[in-house]
Order: sequence, then structure tokens, then C-alpha cells
Amino acid sequence: MGFALPAAIGAQMGLPGELVWVTAGDGGFQMNLQELATVVQEKLPLKIAILNNSYLGMVRQWQQLFFEGRYSGTPLLGPDFAQLAKAYDIPALTVRQKSEVEPAIAQALDTEGPMLLDFRIVQEENVYPMVAPGAPVHDMIRRPDAQCSDS
Repeated sequence: MGFALPAAIGAQMGLPGELVWVTAGDGGFQMNLQELATVVQEKLPLKIAILNNSYLGMVRQWQQLFFEGRYSGTPLLGPDFAQLAKAYDIPALTVRQKSEVEPAIAQALDTEGPMLLDFRIVQEENVYPMVAPGAPVHDMIRRPDAQCSDS
């Protein structure tokens, strides 16, 4: 947690001609959001996608699946990431609807330099595959069958 943005900065500096995307949860992104200054200072064309569910998502997921939904310390207050990016002169969009996803990604790809996309997702959206506490990695839990909504 907190590794995505600094790692992407390193990848972009090491491969300056390549397209580099950062994908991070809102909790992990908040651990190093000050590195947006480095992105601007070094003129890095990073594309940043934040999966924002207002939780420490992976911890919340464990609490949901293995501790009967007894959430403790996982609801997360965060900034308006699009406004934060704009404070650093980084173009940004907040994406709230599924229909906005493809146009937002297309706009990011068409934007010279960095761009941040704040994807607001369902608060209890889970990430798979995952490994249960004490289980070996070959017994990972795969995504259960679920219907996607257009909301």
C-alpha cells in the first residue's frame, strides 16, 4: 500500500518514451499523494487511475469476508482527488458512471503530460484473486460470479 505512485514515477523515469499508468486505491494513493509534485516537477506524463471506494479496500475486504463485516478503522475520509490534481496543474476527471469510463480513459490517452482519473466505485467492491488468512497461495479465492451494474 502506497507503492503505486512512487513505483510508476520510477518506471516512467526509466522508460521515458513509454506509456505508464498508475492504478491505486484511494487509501494507498493517500500515502504518497505529495509525489504529484514530483510528477509535475519532472514533467512526467503519468496517467493516474484511482479506484476510490472511501475505504482501505483490501483491509475492509478481509473484514467483510473473514470477520463477519465488523469494520474497524477502514472507512476513509479523502480529498477530492481531481481538485488536488488540479492544484498541481494536472488535468483530472472524476468518473462516477460506467458510461463515463471509456471517454475518460480516451481523454487521458489524448492528454499530453500527466492526467488523473478518480474512479468512484461501489464501496464494497472487492478485489480478486486474493489469499485467505493462513492459506497457501495456490488456494487463492477467485472472483465469485456477480452481475456488473451500469450505475
